[in-house]
Amino acid sequence: MQKINLFELYKADQADRKNPKLLADFGKIVERDKARRKEVRNILAKKKRFTAKEYYAMAMIFQHGTTITHYRLALRYANKSRVLGYEEAKWLTAAATDRLLMKQGKLQKYGTQFRKKNAKSKWRLYPVDPKTTDAERANFNVPSLHEALQNEKELNSKK
Repeated sequence: MQKINLFELYKADQADRKNPKLLADFGKIVERDKARRKEVRNILAKKKRFTAKEYYAMAMIFQHGTTITHYRLALRYANKSRVLGYEEAKWLTAAATDRLLMKQGKLQKYGTQFRKKNAKSKWRLYPVDPKTTDAERANFNVPSLHEALQNEKELNSKK
């Protein structure tokens, strides 16, 4: 049996999100995400120390989960990666925070999350807490709120 590592799981996670055939049937991606989370749990059961990049890979896999528990794990691992100095983990820490808040029915803090009500509706920036400043967003490598609103327009202009 071939040993699967976190980087292979991460690469597969990202590849699925760029595959037009899978994107057409997102349920397949959800099932593949579930299998990847199971593999990560198996790795976590056997190994106790991880590099910043490994924590980042785990965080991204849990970020694509479906439950509050998944988003809490994504936030925990993204934050560990960030504390260990992995620059890309700053944005993922913010995104995991926002996804967790969104799942809890609260305002997002950084403005990283967009939603569609259904396949025919437009993308909308999920409501953002107005107390969060663009300086705070910049500390986590997140675009300003103005840029997030521009991204919303760009998402809706794509055919």
